[in-house]
Amino acid sequence: YFLFHTMFVGSLLLMLLVIIIYTIGLQGLGTLLSGLARNEFQAMEYALLIILPGLILTEAFWPIEALSPSLRPLVFLFPLTYLNRALRAIMLRGAGFSGIWLDLTVLSLYALLMLGLSVAMMKKRGYSS
Repeated sequence: YFLFHTMFVGSLLLMLLVIIIYTIGLQGLGTLLSGLARNEFQAMEYALLIILPGLILTEAFWPIEALSPSLRPLVFLFPLTYLNRALRAIMLRGAGFSGIWLDLTVLSLYALLMLGLSVAMMKKRGYSS
């Protein structure tokens, strides 16, 4: 906003909420991957297998219409798609909860799923206190 002098018309608090929910999901994913990997190099490989396709297929660099029709359904498997859509709606259109409810729901379910899976995996491996 300050650096690029872009127009921001939405709620900064709502944007922060969306980012925090997504970050919680990423933390769960990171914990899950670190628990599944045998060493740090394997964890980095797992992360790259998720991050790179996610960046390419999530409308971060080009619109979904620019993708091959066979790849378009994959866009909706990545939580980053919903983060991008929610942030774009908040920042550029001034959307509130009613405008991003689907994105917020998907991101919340992603966060809960990743945290749940990481806790279950850690308990299975004997890391519980």
